[in-house]
Order: sequence, then C-alpha cells, then structure tokens
Amino acid sequence: MRHDAEEGTDMTTAPGPGRAPTSHALSDAQAKRALISRLHRAEGQLRGVATMIEEGRTCADVVVQLSAVGRAVDRLALALVTANLRECIAHGDLDVDNLADDLDALLRPLN
Repeated sequence: MRHDAEEGTDMTTAPGPGRAPTSHALSDAQAKRALISRLHRAEGQLRGVATMIEEGRTCADVVVQLSAVGRAVDRLALALVTANLRECIAHGDLDVDNLADDLDALLRPLN
C-alpha cells in the first residue's frame, strides 16, 4: 500500500471530500477496462508504425500513422480525465473551489 510520506495518507483509496481530481485514482472497473482497451489499440497502432518503418514505407505514410497514434493517446487522456471527474462527482469528492486550476493542470500536457 502506497502512502503519502508528507501527509501519511493512503494514496490508493479515493480522495476525501474536497480533494482534487488530480489526486484521485480511478476505481471503476468498467471504466478501467475501457481505458485499457483504448490503450491496447494505441499500442497496436504504434507497433504498426514500427513495422512501417522496418518495411521502408514513405515518410508521409509513417507521419500520418504517428499522428493517428498521437490523437488516440490524447483521446485516451481525455477519457481518463472525464471518467475521473464523473467518479469524483458521483462520490462527492470534488473540490469545486479549485476545479478550474485542477482541470488546467490535468489538461495542460495535452496542448
């Protein structure tokens, strides 16, 4: 079991009331399976890109496929954020006072 050394809190459980979605770990098994399925599809796409390079496909063809992989991973990240927010709302764990800042921190890497 992982603990937050500074606070001594269990980091594997859902956050308490007023916690930010960035500190929330998704617990819904169905949502996790859907995200893992998307991840496996993106892995397959990426392996396909490696095959394209090995086979000597054109730069343009490879770049198109890399772009598709990037979009798939970005959509996966957005799906994760969405599932996390839904779970936080359902459990009453959302810190609405800091929601805008938290969403910015979650989505900034996608820019």
